[in-house]
Amino acid sequence: MTSICRYGRIGSRSRRRIAADPGLIERYNALKRAYEGGSYDEYQAAKRDFFYANFRL
Repeated sequence: MTSICRYGRIGSRSRRRIAADPGLIERYNALKRAYEGGSYDEYQAAKRDFFYANFRL
């Protein structure tokens, strides 16, 4: 099971899965770039959506 704590941190299984999949790496990095310098709350919401869409939580 992949966990995202209430602070938005991802679990070690998620990190390993992202590291093993170049497509996930690119999509996650694109998400981070899209929100760089923007609202932290909006980034956290987008990040949460990314993980719910890409991982079985």
